[in-house]
Amino acid sequence: MKSIFPIINTVFADNRPGDWPIYTFKAVIWQLRKRLGHAFDVRLDNGAKVHVHPSTAYSGIFYARNPEGDDMLFLRKHANLADTFVDVGANVGLFSASLFDCFSKVICFEPAPSSFRALSETCALNPQVACELHNIGVGAEPGELHFENRFDYSTTSRFVPEAGENTIRVAIDTLDNVLGEAGEPLVMKIDVEGFEEQVFAGADRLFASQRVKLLMFERLGRTSLENVRGFLEQRGYTVFRVSEGLHTTTDEAAISEPCINLFACPAEIYPEPAS
Repeated sequence: MKSIFPIINTVFADNRPGDWPIYTFKAVIWQLRKRLGHAFDVRLDNGAKVHVHPSTAYSGIFYARNPEGDDMLFLRKHANLADTFVDVGANVGLFSASLFDCFSKVICFEPAPSSFRALSETCALNPQVACELHNIGVGAEPGELHFENRFDYSTTSRFVPEAGENTIRVAIDTLDNVLGEAGEPLVMKIDVEGFEEQVFAGADRLFASQRVKLLMFERLGRTSLENVRGFLEQRGYTVFRVSEGLHTTTDEAAISEPCINLFACPAEIYPEPAS
């Protein structure tokens, strides 16, 4: 019974009053199907189809219209900056699928075997989008690393320094090698559970060329904001945060808060995403 209260709180806190009945019903049905172990297809509000497995990685789409809140809405508002979206740490593809109507091409990186299978299933359901999928990790240099893989479809799997009971070896490449510095403009999301610094270390040419026009990245407590911010600012980017109402700020206190999503774009176009 205790588990019901966080669900109710999410439904009512993350939705407008008019959506409360809809998402209360969706949440109840999802919890029932989840416990019965059902896998099924569901259509998102943007028309994209997602193949859902009984895992909490999918809960957000049944609890709220915009699972990532203002951060997702901000990306959707400024999707016109590029035709291609890059998802580094795509997991099962839910985030990318929520943007399938905004981009003609999506490039996803996901090292976890089960999450990559689910990602592939969802992309297969949406032939209207050109999906380029990479079952690898992204880091500072090519090679292999230990990857913690405790259970299927985990949203918190991450790279670890040593092998353990729940680790696997996964191939690593750099964004510079895979994407290069030349080509079409990109909008990008990086969510790699504290491995962001290594991802940026392997993307010097990509960001120096400012091919990435809008970036969203997760900042956990173990991520050095000073290092990441220094990397981006040295390559001509402004780092900012999106607040309620899709307003942006470069305020130091707001940006320094841990466990949030931050954004960056080339400094000369910052006023445009901020508007």
